Amino acid sequence: MSTSVSYDSQISRGSLFWLLSAQFALILPHVFGLPPWLFGVCLFCGFWRIQIYRGKFPFASGLTRVIMITASMIVVVFSYMDHLGLDAAVTFLILIFFLKLLETRHARDMYVTIFLGYFVAATQLLYDQSILAMVYALACYLLLSVSLLALHHRDLGSFSVPIIRTGSLMLQGIPVLLVLFLFFPRVEPLWRVPMPSPDKRPGLSDTVTLGAFGALARTNEVAFRVAFESGIPPMSELYWRGVVFENFDGVSWHISPASEKPVKPASWQYRKRSGGYSYSVILEPSEKTWLFALPVAQPRGTGLLATAGYTLRMPDIQQGRFQYKLASLAYSDLEPVLSVESRQRNLALPGGQNPQARELAQELAQRYQAPRKIAAAVMGMFNQQEYYYTLNPPLFGRDSIDGFLLHSKQGYCEHYAAGFVFLMRAAGVPARMVAGYLGGEPNPFEEYLSVRQMDAHAWAEAWIEGRGWERFDPTAQVAPERVIDGVESMLRQRNEFDPGGLMGFLGYDDLAWARGMRLWWDAVNYGWAHWFLNYNRTAQLDWMKNWFGRGDMGALIQFLAISLSAVMLLLVIWMFRNLLFRKRPPAHAAAVGFTWLLGLLGSKRQPSETMVNYSARVAQVYPELAETLTDFAAVYSALSYADLRYHWGRRLNLHRLVIVLAAQVFAFKLRRPARATP
Repeated sequence: MSTSVSYDSQISRGSLFWLLSAQFALILPHVFGLPPWLFGVCLFCGFWRIQIYRGKFPFASGLTRVIMITASMIVVVFSYMDHLGLDAAVTFLILIFFLKLLETRHARDMYVTIFLGYFVAATQLLYDQSILAMVYALACYLLLSVSLLALHHRDLGSFSVPIIRTGSLMLQGIPVLLVLFLFFPRVEPLWRVPMPSPDKRPGLSDTVTLGAFGALARTNEVAFRVAFESGIPPMSELYWRGVVFENFDGVSWHISPASEKPVKPASWQYRKRSGGYSYSVILEPSEKTWLFALPVAQPRGTGLLATAGYTLRMPDIQQGRFQYKLASLAYSDLEPVLSVESRQRNLALPGGQNPQARELAQELAQRYQAPRKIAAAVMGMFNQQEYYYTLNPPLFGRDSIDGFLLHSKQGYCEHYAAGFVFLMRAAGVPARMVAGYLGGEPNPFEEYLSVRQMDAHAWAEAWIEGRGWERFDPTAQVAPERVIDGVESMLRQRNEFDPGGLMGFLGYDDLAWARGMRLWWDAVNYGWAHWFLNYNRTAQLDWMKNWFGRGDMGALIQFLAISLSAVMLLLVIWMFRNLLFRKRPPAHAAAVGFTWLLGLLGSKRQPSETMVNYSARVAQVYPELAETLTDFAAVYSALSYADLRYHWGRRLNLHRLVIVLAAQVFAFKLRRPARATP
């Protein structure tokens, strides 16, 4: 039997081994996100603790511990001086977790270290909530629990025994976990930890510089997934509007605070027409409040903010995936009346730059005069002249618009959108740049669309008198396959497609099985995000109402109490099942029937009498039953004590003999009265 250890006992070798294994597993997910010096400190602490166990190094003294803690705080503060937030908190927690090893002498110290490990294991889920991340976190919890089990039981035997025992204990907690997930009220957190800096996740930025979208075209990560209620629209209609850029400083385009001003969706100036789409979006974490939608979108629910630039925003940055539902309405005129302030903002250009582009714009304005004709002339210029759509355009100097429009004529979507807006403004037509995504990839396993970072796109809007803002996409004139077939098809035709990472190494979609596996795994992640990660308070109350007819907080607490009580009762019954339900031998039921039949003849079995002796004694009194009694005793003995390879066959044979004996006993009793057994 395992021997338990006391609270002040020494730490066993097995417990230390499992703890060090858990610590190594816990820091792996943070290798590429936290500073490298942290892992050097962690490895040094692990090496020191191993040497302490071997008797080579002493435990850290009180002064040493104070110095190390103080130094850790100073290093963390200086490392994250500009953005103290989640990364700094996780770094400090991991440092404390490993520094605790240097003073872990007894079981009570081990408890604290293991419980710190449980918190460290949860930190990786703040960065990633995918299925693989959840499975890995459970594996880390398993290793920590194994070290806790090894702390109490020193003779666990083989390597797999503690894992199996701990795994069985964790499985017993799944019913409680399921009940808490379904019925525990979803409440807002008491505090929020600032998320990592935005440069850790790919995605659109609040500034657009020529060449920015080319980097995203090499990123295969999913930006968001969309499920339409009535079929996926054509690729050319999937302009996912996200950000409006109205300020230009000569180098970069910036968001205007005026276009980000919150307004009521009802105040948007547009005229509806028939048509539109209803859909739901699952947005990946991005450290931004931007939402992406087909124009013009109306929220189907509360909590979303509408802006003056006809975009949608979240009220706060979400730390995980965010799901929202929209109805995009077809429209005729978007903001048919332009304010003076908006007109001035969308005509402004920095002075002294790009003189050749200004001269070209003035020539177009004099020749065509009408804004729509000027826009058509610029679009025709992109279509008719030798412009080339590429991910690798040359670098431009101070006059970047001149360098692109009149010299290299090579660029990506942001080059063409910026060139169009500059020419329109220089010609006296209000214009602005819009950024978002174009297209998406349908998934054959589920009816939804995956929009990836490589689908990032920029286009232009020009304000036309009497019509309002109209979309102009110069990319459609230079590379129409980008709009019709998607960015992947276009880049493949130009031999510039390189998704990078593992999929780039495998050939991405060059291999049929790789494409199938990628789409299947994407469908699995979509289901995980849709049914598990987005089970928020609204979804919880809606689920309660659909299944139980009530969707209020009182019903939620009531079902939580009832479910927990039922689960705890079942767990208690399971724990004491051996006492509540005695396990009977396989021949017990047949033996009961056998002795009852012979009891009808007056032959009672003695408490200390074996089945063989009992059958032999009755056979002496009733020789006509001897064959059945002997066969029954032989099969009973074989089933109870001998080889059980024919377990079920012998049980059936035993019950058959009971039936034969019943027929013989009742036939015998009908022929003659029973007599007492001597």
